Amino acid sequence: MADRPWWRRIDLRHLNVALYLALVGIMLRYGAELGWAVSALPAYLRGEIPAPIERSMYLSAAELPPKDAIPLLEQSIAIDPNTEAVHILAKKLVEAGKPDEARKHYQRYLEIDPFVRAAYVELSALLEGQNKRAEALGVLERGAAHFRRNVDRFRPQPDPSVGEPENDKARRVHGEYNESIRVLEAAAARLRARPHP
Repeated sequence: MADRPWWRRIDLRHLNVALYLALVGIMLRYGAELGWAVSALPAYLRGEIPAPIERSMYLSAAELPPKDAIPLLEQSIAIDPNTEAVHILAKKLVEAGKPDEARKHYQRYLEIDPFVRAAYVELSALLEGQNKRAEALGVLERGAAHFRRNVDRFRPQPDPSVGEPENDKARRVHGEYNESIRVLEAAAARLRARPHP
């Protein structure tokens, strides 16, 4: 038995026991929260539970001037760092004349949600405004490549067993991804065609 590799000596029953114990531990620690979440899910899906506070903060901040919006957006991001607030903060920092800070937030937002075409275009424009043409072009090319890699995942299926709502969503997303590829490639072509300053 000792001559077999260690992974061949693992007994799946022991893994199941470990998994069961981990789940029991999670249930004991977070039982009340999980119970509330399960019971509240139908009401949340019907829109009867308000959106989280950070969402209302960043949505209201989007309408404010930068000097008022930036602190509110920073508070929202402190509550949930993985939201659209990062994108709005980047835009407000551009308006406030802080391009280096804005750049960091645009890059962070594209890590959070790489499917937002506008963020690629805005970051590229910011970099171009800083005479960083190669970087601006790289952002557009990276965005187009990202959408190209993902466009086939949402290709509508001719299979009749796939429901029409799923095919409608797939057609919409597939069309949006193709449009994103077109827009980003066109922006990259315009940038390449511009004379160097």
